Amino acid sequence: MQTTIKIYAKTDCRFDENRIQDFAVDSVQHMSRVCALHLSYNRIHTIGHHISQLIHLKELYLSHNQLSSLPDSMGRLPALKILAIRDNQFTAFPDAVTRCPALTCLDMADNLVTALPASLLRLRLLKSLQLEGNPIESPAPDVCRQGLDAIVDHLQRMYGNEDCGNGCNNNGSDGNECRGLVSDSGDEKDPIL
Repeated sequence: MQTTIKIYAKTDCRFDENRIQDFAVDSVQHMSRVCALHLSYNRIHTIGHHISQLIHLKELYLSHNQLSSLPDSMGRLPALKILAIRDNQFTAFPDAVTRCPALTCLDMADNLVTALPASLLRLRLLKSLQLEGNPIESPAPDVCRQGLDAIVDHLQRMYGNEDCGNGCNNNGSDGNECRGLVSDSGDEKDPIL
């Protein structure tokens, strides 16, 4: 069942717990000013490529759905800072996520992801990365338990001077260093649903 959502002046849209199955093209009509979109606790298995039309979107909550992938167009969300995709069916880290330049908080806990890609280094502003509940093998679980800085250090050592996918190489020799990831100084987790 595809749901059409028409919003005219609202910037914070909450559609949690509505049994929505698809969030597709017709769903984003008149939503250009939306800054926060809450779609958690639905049955969504598809996000349409027109999500990229939400250029003011800063927060996207898709936790507790049935997603296994995200459209590449999601990487064209210039303002997206918070993405919650906890408790879905991702088996691979969605590459589109690594193309969101403003992303500071990513909750991917409780999925089926086994490896973190070098492209994660693109997320220069990332401060919080939640991965618990994933069967991650690379980097090793002990590295992941140490937090974001340890993960970044591991990926940089593992991939050396290879291009991380956005035109900069990890050593920063082109003046566009990828190392900008910083973890939270405390042990507190961001409460994202």
